[in-house]
Amino acid sequence: MSGIFTTNSGIIVACDVPLNKLRRLVDQTQEVQGIVGYKIGRMHEIDGSVSEAIQTVRNSTDKPIIWDTQKEGNDVEFTEPGFIRAYA
Repeated sequence: MSGIFTTNSGIIVACDVPLNKLRRLVDQTQEVQGIVGYKIGRMHEIDGSVSEAIQTVRNSTDKPIIWDTQKEGNDVEFTEPGFIRAYA
């Protein structure tokens, strides 16, 4: 298989949590069988913490990091209030 992943299937963890909870999320999931990478999205772009989020993930794991800005707050309901506040 070519590309950034070493398997044909797996789970990508959505890092749609505040920066102060991100390290714990990665630390608690990095060794779970089937986890192949982590997704950083719009939440961190809007609050200006993209670089910090990437560094936080990278400090805990060498698994791939995906940058995903396809959705804004509609993929998991708990992120909606943050997007609403950001655009209000």
